[in-house]
Amino acid sequence: MTLDGLKLYTVRINNGSGCLFQPISNGNEFTYILTAKHLFENGARDKDDEIIPPIPDGTIISIVRQEYVGDKWTKTPIDYTLIRGVTYFPHKEADAAILKIDYLSPGYDKIVINDIPIISDGYYLNGFPNQFDQELGEEYTTYNVREIEASGNYSQNAQLTNDVLNKEQIEGMSGGGIASVQKDHISIIGIQSRVKHPNWANGKICFVPMKYFCEIINYEEFNTLLTQFHAPNVDLRLVLFNNYKISCEPFYEEREVDKNFLITLGANNIWIHADSGKGKTAFLHRNLIINHISFCYCDLSPIIIEDPEQILEEIISCIEIKYGLERDDTEKNKIKTIIKLCEKIDDDKFVIVIDELTTLPYELLQKITKSLSAVVIHYNNTYPNGKLKFVISTLHNPKISTSNFSKISQYFEVIDLNEWKESLSNLYDRICPVIKLYDSGLKEEIIANSSDSPRILKTMFRKISILAETNEQNIKQVISKTIEENI
Repeated sequence: MTLDGLKLYTVRINNGSGCLFQPISNGNEFTYILTAKHLFENGARDKDDEIIPPIPDGTIISIVRQEYVGDKWTKTPIDYTLIRGVTYFPHKEADAAILKIDYLSPGYDKIVINDIPIISDGYYLNGFPNQFDQELGEEYTTYNVREIEASGNYSQNAQLTNDVLNKEQIEGMSGGGIASVQKDHISIIGIQSRVKHPNWANGKICFVPMKYFCEIINYEEFNTLLTQFHAPNVDLRLVLFNNYKISCEPFYEEREVDKNFLITLGANNIWIHADSGKGKTAFLHRNLIINHISFCYCDLSPIIIEDPEQILEEIISCIEIKYGLERDDTEKNKIKTIIKLCEKIDDDKFVIVIDELTTLPYELLQKITKSLSAVVIHYNNTYPNGKLKFVISTLHNPKISTSNFSKISQYFEVIDLNEWKESLSNLYDRICPVIKLYDSGLKEEIIANSSDSPRILKTMFRKISILAETNEQNIKQVISKTIEENI
């Protein structure tokens, strides 16, 4: 597929733009146009400072698409009358709307939704800037996206490669897709919103991520009238991952605790705890990787721990391997050995992660906690403004299982990762389209039997993904089998 593919999917809507999208529909009953809500409900004020009313139901809206026929571009009008809840479906808060039009001929089903990528290379803003009044086929243009920037309320900012574009050069592209051309499909991550202010120039734009269009479909009042988007064809190992890597990011469910990770780590060391299967290791890897923080990962799962010295030795060995360092053999105190090794690390900031500290006898757990706290305390006393931070991950809550919690809380911010609830429902909605599980009617039952655990939910999804037929009976058998395996 080429860039002309983006042109075929982009339509002009009055003085704005939109993006054609063929949803999942067994009977090919309709096609979507994804666009900006403010094209229909501006919210602006007139010269008397009165709010301009929304376009009323029954209004005929001018929509034109482009087709390449006989070696030339032609304009084809699309019949559309705005009727709320019938042909027009707005988001309650975000600048997003779905228009429902008569089904278009085959060829508009090669577009899939994606989450916002970490690297924006290859993505374009597509649309019809008002400043262009040229020959047919040249009214449309694309602007390359250089960088995805900070998110706002119901929106995401981005910087275009052309950093001299002003507001007038972008107006008219509202509702246009932020999309990229892949080998056999188009990937869309959002829809261009309004240009916020005349002072916004230098190629800065604001767009609405695709998740808000998914929310429109999931509104109770709309979910029987709209069908789901096509999700990308991806390796299920990335979707249902156990071990996080950057390519898994679109399928990672970010919670408030993730959003606060960097601030928390900047202020203190971190001690996380949660039951098995609650995503502790993924949480650590994701938030360190996504924030570009150098870390030394000490995995204690293969070790049968009988003495705190084993853990200290594992930390020393991991630092030596990770940073190519050698310990001072004359130093017999392992805590001091760790501190001396840390002195030699060149990174501006780095983290030592101690993961998989499993359930142990109470007395041994007390000794281990005391040893780890001693390492942190000794480092902080030696380097009050040091570059090293520690992150510890355990099954147990240190507040309950240790007697010196007051000292731990002085040097560690303790984070409970057990809480999922709404986030588990969001994870369900994120994964379902990818494994082609639509409208099963069993969402509540699947989530209720996942024991508030993303691991168990993913286990069910793995089993569902290999079913020959995803009917209610087969899915219920998967639920029962998963429950038996996790008793």
